[in-house]
Amino acid sequence: FISHNMSAVQRICDRVLLLDQGQVVRSGDADAVVRAYREQVVTKERERVARLIAGGERGPRSTNLQIDTVRLLGQDGHATEHVGMGQPLTVEIAYTCRQRVETPTVRVSIERVDGMVCHVAWTRYDGAAVPPLEGQGVMRLRYAGLTLLPNTYRIAVEIGQPGNPVP
Repeated sequence: FISHNMSAVQRICDRVLLLDQGQVVRSGDADAVVRAYREQVVTKERERVARLIAGGERGPRSTNLQIDTVRLLGQDGHATEHVGMGQPLTVEIAYTCRQRVETPTVRVSIERVDGMVCHVAWTRYDGAAVPPLEGQGVMRLRYAGLTLLPNTYRIAVEIGQPGNPVP
């Protein structure tokens, strides 16, 4: 059974092989190997982000709008990387606008590690109005309780103006 669906791997398999570039990097009990896989994914993502920041690359830039930081806040209001099923989550986005943006758009997506998009909140389609943005500020998207199954997820954020998103 070959899959990036870690929940299915844990349900179906007793022993698991973890491959990287076609090479076995870990084998053993399903729970232990899945845990190692998730840790590997998180580590690689942190390294990728650190390289982007160190190189000054933060994706395409708008001349008017920039995302400064994105933080995940748990139910206690503190920054977190882990949220349990059914627990509240707040996505906090700090931004800087060089010029006022009259009709900002905001998009937050949650993807599983295998690339499957599990959730998208997008003001363009959800009908939520975001007030004009200018200067520095923070916006928050609050989820009362996430219904995502245990796995490793990536949250992507874009804010911008129609026709000019900033990832």
